[in-house]
Amino acid sequence: MLATLLVVGLAARVPMLSQQSGDYRAFLLPWYEHLAQAGGFAGLGDTFSNYNTPYLVLLAVLTHLPVDPLVGVKAVSIAFDVLLAGFAYGIVREVRPTTRWLPVVAFGATLCLPTVVLNSAWWAQCDSIYASLCLGSLYLLLRRQTALACVLFGLAFAFKLQALFFLPALVVLVLVNRQRLRGLVLVPVTFLAALVPAWLAGRSMVSQLLVYPEQVANPSGAGAGGGTARTAGGFGGGGRGGGFGGGTPGAGPGGGGGGGGGTASTHSFTSNAPTWYSWLPADASTTWKWVGLGVAVAVALAFAVWLLARRRRLAPGEMLLVAATLSLAVPLLLPEMHERYFYLGEVLAVVAVLVDRRFLVVAALMQVATLSTYWSYLRDATVLDLETASVLALAAAVAATAVLVLRLRRVPRAEPAAEVALARA
Repeated sequence: MLATLLVVGLAARVPMLSQQSGDYRAFLLPWYEHLAQAGGFAGLGDTFSNYNTPYLVLLAVLTHLPVDPLVGVKAVSIAFDVLLAGFAYGIVREVRPTTRWLPVVAFGATLCLPTVVLNSAWWAQCDSIYASLCLGSLYLLLRRQTALACVLFGLAFAFKLQALFFLPALVVLVLVNRQRLRGLVLVPVTFLAALVPAWLAGRSMVSQLLVYPEQVANPSGAGAGGGTARTAGGFGGGGRGGGFGGGTPGAGPGGGGGGGGGTASTHSFTSNAPTWYSWLPADASTTWKWVGLGVAVAVALAFAVWLLARRRRLAPGEMLLVAATLSLAVPLLLPEMHERYFYLGEVLAVVAVLVDRRFLVVAALMQVATLSTYWSYLRDATVLDLETASVLALAAAVAATAVLVLRLRRVPRAEPAAEVALARA
């Protein structure tokens, strides 16, 4: 069954491989061409991209392979789609050790999730890389392998800044379940180790460490080699204008040629993301942005304080629900988000359905909300207006929080022997 689901999931992606999104034409292809002209790995020493070193290493590998760059770029992301589904399988197997088929369902549902399929096969984006590593980190936390969990998170953060959406869950789960705190030191160690290839190629560590601050502060981009200056994507880079630090929200790189136009947005502090900022007028004060930042921090801290005050370790299923809820709530509250920034939360919500069926509402609402924004960018067509999509996303976050609170307030019942043994390991 796993093999069948794998074939079906890959087959669903084949018709999309020829599509060229605006992000591919404006960013990924010029980066690939720069590396190819520089001889592959030698090009890592240049400052030509606003993505961090690990992803550029993968592009450098592609330049040495006899494969079309469009297919190669998408193949890398699709490979991590499979890894993402594999970790979803592992998580459900750890959380529900007495069932045989639910992990298989998790594998198939994750691999064939519409936003996962479109993200890699059509958009040529690589969100499955950091998301799969975050799921791997959660899987290892469930097995109380804190050091390895922190290594995988450090690698996820090295690939994309958006991995920070998982950081509150990582810290909370380590603290509440009293796992070894010293493992957290491996996060920065792994991050720095991931920068070594570009350092060996001649790029300074300082230059690499400035990639993420520049993504946040400079939505005009970190520059592109060969005179290919493009508009960057702010928080996470490699997207359209309107990054975390400001800029022109939702300004697309142009459409046509196989899809991927992007409709310009007149909303403040959101780049086509279904967040509450879409309800603000176009000329809203920047005060709202700082209010959102403050609320996001306050919510994360409130979750942490509440969970610590309970003085009870989280069961494996509860750990999954905490990770899913926080991964949805954080990007919903932050300003200058893109539609893809709910990717991790969407996947975790689907996996959480197999632990608590009430999360089915959460997963369905998020798919409708984000699919509508995906379609408005990829096909330049409006299915739902952004305000309506934002209502659905908010409803999903509220529902997830309610389910989590109700589950954690429930009196603990006897758990299956396998789960008890895992919790006490």
